[in-house]
Amino acid sequence: MNSSHPRIGLLLPAGRAVTGIGAAFVMLATLSLLTTSFPPHERRNAIALWAGFAGAGGALGPIEPCRARPRPGARPRRPGPALSI
Repeated sequence: MNSSHPRIGLLLPAGRAVTGIGAAFVMLATLSLLTTSFPPHERRNAIALWAGFAGAGGALGPIEPCRARPRPGARPRRPGPALSI
């Protein structure tokens, strides 16, 4: 499907909603794994690390696709790490 599809105005927001719901379920599942896997004295650190990576992913996620998109006339890049510091 591409942007010339006649129902793209309905399908794109619906697809994004389904993606968001799926992401919410994955976040809940990973948090429940953390709370059951770690003993109570280590649980605080594990949840803090989990929240930090989730926040960093939410902050850097919109930036990376823009950086990875090729410029017109540019040579294709070799696949590499998703984030270069």
